[in-house]
Amino acid sequence: MGSPDVAAQLSRERGKKHFPVYCPLTLSFDSERLYGELIALLPVFESLATKSTNLERSRWFPLGDESLYASVEHYIQDPSRPDDPPLFVPGAVPSWCGVSLTHVPDLPQTDRGSNRYRRRHDGEWAWKPDLDVPYTRELLESLPFTRFDTVRVMSLPSGGFGPAHADCRDDTPWEIDGIASITFLLRDGGVKWRFMAPDGGLHDVNDPVFFFKDCAPHGVPRTTSRRLLLRVNGAAEWRSLSRLLRLEDAVW
Repeated sequence: MGSPDVAAQLSRERGKKHFPVYCPLTLSFDSERLYGELIALLPVFESLATKSTNLERSRWFPLGDESLYASVEHYIQDPSRPDDPPLFVPGAVPSWCGVSLTHVPDLPQTDRGSNRYRRRHDGEWAWKPDLDVPYTRELLESLPFTRFDTVRVMSLPSGGFGPAHADCRDDTPWEIDGIASITFLLRDGGVKWRFMAPDGGLHDVNDPVFFFKDCAPHGVPRTTSRRLLLRVNGAAEWRSLSRLLRLEDAVW
């Protein structure tokens, strides 16, 4: 993996882990061009609101007072009917919305880009043909990914709230299955986002592009303006990707 210097630093810092939980990347891109292309998709954004299981304020760490958790829109799943679509519960406080740029053709459940599908259907993911994102595709295809899975635009409107949550149980997707996850933060919404490291430490960050294992609990406090990001998942050629890691700022 990477140059000898990078490999040696990873070996020193990782313990038994191959990759950090969080690490900013050294990567040049046209942020305004990317933002303009993705915000133009706003008319086709759909709700990606939080789940009711994430509304326990003290579960990992609080990001607001109790009234905020009580007022945010969310989805609730009937545990006795897990295969049924979840029920949307409206609220005075908006939550996540967005659109997936990729899907597995003829598999409608992948249209929303849920992270639960990123390790499945290897090699079958494709760009949605009805979304005009030439610069986005050019940028991502210039990165050392060997396969794209879920590529999703996510946004919180002004006044939106993203309660803390974890997208999977552990870091198996990255450590064992070879998943790479990169996020481009194009608008921060006037706030920093927070994640909890394995040692329990809380980190407030807003780097423009970073690697992140989203098994770590993470969330966004209530925004004062629109927040917009692009999350990219897939398989990568790690020797090349590791050269982009800004390891001096990594969190393990």
